[in-house]
Amino acid sequence: MTRAREYYGYALIAGISVSEARHMLPGFIMDMYKLRAEHDARLAGAKIARRIGL
Repeated sequence: MTRAREYYGYALIAGISVSEARHMLPGFIMDMYKLRAEHDARLAGAKIARRIGL
């Protein structure tokens, strides 16, 4: 259950609603989260260091 909540949290940060996230694979949610994090970093003028999970 905790893992599902984590994925829903990542989905919300990526701009995906919980009802949509229920029908998506976790890998897709994580890809969208990564793209959103990179986009936000570019807007802020920062670079994202390569980390586990991103």
